[in-house]
Amino acid sequence: VLCYNMWRSDVSQRSRHTRHAISHFREALDLNPRGVVFSWCLSQLLLSTHDVEGARRVLEDACRYASHHDPSPHHFLASFLRDHVPSDTKAQAVALLRLIDSDPCSTDAEDALMELYTHKAVNAPWLAAALCRRCDGTPADPVPWQRLATLLFDEAHQSDTQSGLILATVRQDGRPEYWMQFHFNLRRVAWEATQYGWDLLVAKAAVAHFLRGKGNDYTCKVQELLGYEEETGEGTSANDALQAFLVSK
Repeated sequence: VLCYNMWRSDVSQRSRHTRHAISHFREALDLNPRGVVFSWCLSQLLLSTHDVEGARRVLEDACRYASHHDPSPHHFLASFLRDHVPSDTKAQAVALLRLIDSDPCSTDAEDALMELYTHKAVNAPWLAAALCRRCDGTPADPVPWQRLATLLFDEAHQSDTQSGLILATVRQDGRPEYWMQFHFNLRRVAWEATQYGWDLLVAKAAVAHFLRGKGNDYTCKVQELLGYEEETGEGTSANDALQAFLVSK
């Protein structure tokens, strides 16, 4: 660490400090392969010598050795790939997906995957897998639910094959059954509408529609409550939003 600090501060002797610091950080990682801070510092040192591939290998090794519950190495790798190897979008997507696995609350990783998807660098099933993990990680956040509902809607209206792949991805590990018990719990609908608002409920009802089909209990329950709200003039826009998702192909 002292060598690294000297490398940052003493420009006149930077070349010599770089060699010493690289050597010491490699030794440190030999002793502790899970030293994420060591990996990040070593990658920065290697970048200073224009060794992009070497820096990448260090960060990839950090991801392999990292605890499943530590998102930091995946964050470092995803940021590195975005900044220094932007053409390798598949590797970026893998790093971002693993980042969401480790930290399902990562809105930045979700946004980055959405950007890759917009530029057709990530396919829809990959994005669906990430959005499902985000829905599990932050179930009260309407954004991942809205994005998942929109993805399911768009693909269902464009390609039967692609839509089938997405649904297969979402249905893995028995997710629809688990979601029907947890996210789509009928006894919580009215409470969630009060606590979180209709944006969340509409998006979840749309997702349930694509996963469970027309007339599933959850979507019908949300529609029923929206009908009551429409009588007071407060649920019209939310009901219109839901109906837009329920339009048949």
